[in-house]
Amino acid sequence: KNSQIAMVAHHLVVDALSLGSLMEDIGKLLDAALKGELDDQKPSLPLKTSSYKDYCESVLNQVETGKLQSVIDFWLEKAGDSKIAEIDIPVDNPKGDNVEKHAERVFFTLDEEMTQHLSQTVSQHSNLTVSDVLAIALAKVVSQWTGKPDVILDIANQGRPDDCDVDLSRTVGWFGSGFPALFEVPTVPVAELLSSMNSQFENVASNGMKLRWVQQLSSDKTLVSKLESVTSSKISLNYLGSIGNQKVSLSQADDSKEVTLRAPENARLYLHEVSAFMSGGELSVSWVYSKDQYQKETISTLLSGIEELLQLFAKGELSGGAG
Repeated sequence: KNSQIAMVAHHLVVDALSLGSLMEDIGKLLDAALKGELDDQKPSLPLKTSSYKDYCESVLNQVETGKLQSVIDFWLEKAGDSKIAEIDIPVDNPKGDNVEKHAERVFFTLDEEMTQHLSQTVSQHSNLTVSDVLAIALAKVVSQWTGKPDVILDIANQGRPDDCDVDLSRTVGWFGSGFPALFEVPTVPVAELLSSMNSQFENVASNGMKLRWVQQLSSDKTLVSKLESVTSSKISLNYLGSIGNQKVSLSQADDSKEVTLRAPENARLYLHEVSAFMSGGELSVSWVYSKDQYQKETISTLLSGIEELLQLFAKGELSGGAG
């Protein structure tokens, strides 16, 4: 019989990258044990990288020593912009409850061929990723919905921050976080949308991540309060990347049913949660909302807008002239 080993850890102490490093080391040790090599010598494992404690101290040092002042100035300027202050998200039923028991999901999946074409489109823009293109499509749809060019999204980051003076490549811990991203959606044909918004992504992650550090660690409560007005997004975007070669169909779940494993009376963090992942070469995108606040038709129309934009990008409309 084949033997198996399972490792279970709370998400508070590990993320996916941490598990990969741990399993790699455990695999080498087990392989050495099976070969009888553990008695003779210690297997060669990759060198330890910076500790989670080192990372926390590095971030705190940046906040306390004023190294993030340029980021603070950027967001304070945005906080004083009346156009941004006026951003509001429409709600079908403002009196409805935004709690977990009312969470409902709609979704779509791009087939393998369309997903491949989309990936090729992304590769034509050196500064953009699949997550960025999803953000552009979502921002465009939200801008059309609100009638405002400015859109604030809360974007989940699954990687390791690279703005620290420490090496986190093999550090065990949970580094997943979310940061605010402010976009100005231009009034241009779809064919020019990616190129027009490309430059907006140059400092999006860095500015947003460092802002979160300030909000969480700064002792200046007045400053934190001022920043809150421009960084409280009601819409989140979470791109999980590739989760394997086997196709995972969202259609296996009934989107008319409750889609949460959280406590039913818990308040949801966002009005809208958009997430996506790649599996078996296909891109799946879902939108979770409160059915007590929104008609399903409202959200389905918004999600269809994202699907249409991604298809246009995939079909090479960048050089076409679709409007």
